[in-house]
Amino acid sequence: MVRGNQELRPAETRSPGKMLVVIKGGGDLGSGVAWRLHRCGFRVAILECSRPTAIRRRVAFATAMYEGEITLEGVTARRATPEESPVLLEAGLIPVLDDPEGRTVKVLWPDVLVDAIMAKCNTGTHLTDAPLVVGLGPGFRAGRDCHAVVETARGHFLGRVYWQGEALPNTRTPGEVAGVAEERVLRAPATGTFRSCAQIGDRVEVGQTVALVDGHPVQARLRGVLRGLLADGLSVHVGMKVGDVDPRGERSYCWTISDKALAIAGGVLEAIFSWFWGIMLRTEEGLYGGRRDNEYGFSGILTSIRTKEVVMSFLDRVGKAISETAARARQELDQMARINRIRGEIRDIEKKVKDFQEQIRAAQFRAGERALEMLRSGTLQSAELQPFADEIARIEQEIAACQEEIARKEAAIEAIKAEAPAPAQPAPQEGQRFCPQCGVPAMPGAAFCAQCGAKLS
Repeated sequence: MVRGNQELRPAETRSPGKMLVVIKGGGDLGSGVAWRLHRCGFRVAILECSRPTAIRRRVAFATAMYEGEITLEGVTARRATPEESPVLLEAGLIPVLDDPEGRTVKVLWPDVLVDAIMAKCNTGTHLTDAPLVVGLGPGFRAGRDCHAVVETARGHFLGRVYWQGEALPNTRTPGEVAGVAEERVLRAPATGTFRSCAQIGDRVEVGQTVALVDGHPVQARLRGVLRGLLADGLSVHVGMKVGDVDPRGERSYCWTISDKALAIAGGVLEAIFSWFWGIMLRTEEGLYGGRRDNEYGFSGILTSIRTKEVVMSFLDRVGKAISETAARARQELDQMARINRIRGEIRDIEKKVKDFQEQIRAAQFRAGERALEMLRSGTLQSAELQPFADEIARIEQEIAACQEEIARKEAAIEAIKAEAPAPAQPAPQEGQRFCPQCGVPAMPGAAFCAQCGAKLS
């Protein structure tokens, strides 16, 4: 089997302990992924730029580009060239390469490529870069840019793996930590060169200057611990994130991997093992919504794993039910695509409603300021306030129209759901178990469903 002009390595070298995972981006999230994969026995390499803009530098392997080497919770990464990488990998280290364009991907031949640049958009990752390509966060679509997408937004879906579609859209608002969002982020007040006045781990107070940008102070907006700060000498622009204050006040968090990074790393680990063990096999007839084999010969990988007989036995039993479930699967995929499209439109409208509500609050604030000014001067007249009242009334009409449109679209979703016929249940075979949650046949001896994770009775 070949990839482009290069022949892939023999299938027997692809056991998890010998698989190479290349991670684009060595910030705190990419480093959390690298750390967990390394601890699980994978060989890991990181691609970075020569002067990374990582904020949480003490938990980012990207810091090796400045310091030559960094150890994070017992795992060491070292700046290296492509020629030095094999020696470091054999020694159990993580090589960090200066390669922001990802050109060495074709040299390293990774089994898995993880895009952890966190640019909120795809900066150049392709589905054909490796046998398995995983994208973190918004900007990637599974099946187009990569094979799987891992959710990075804080909340209920953090760390989930999507084999279809995209992660939640970028809200452009920092996630809350101890109930604080934007206030915990330090931003550049001007364009220029960044110089720190404090160190990561320092306790800071409201109004304290922690850095300078060409003489302009960067001040803390809340009390807490300085959890992250840019490296000195970097060029920044107005509004650029340059630091992070943790309101929880726990200094040890500055040197340990975050819960968010570990959750995302767990999602990447799930994607790798789901792909490797064949649980996410897709047939071109539409079962599970995918293809029979990818261009890297997934069947060739299966021949090298010890559980081939178990997997093939499972697939044989599932194959007997394909005639009853394939059409159903296609219909469900089509319905899901239509529903997701409408839900996306609803999210856009809801964002518009929030924008309108912000406009109302701004108008009310301006009206209040004007009223107070006129009250103090003794010249209050209702005609002066009427333009504000008219503006609020107009925006309220816009909100009402949007809410009516949301109601119509939600009704459309219910109508689509109503089109679905009752699920066709495959005829049970002797000794066969089915998941009580989703109805998928269970693998022999399994305690949990491979499709939805529900506990099997």
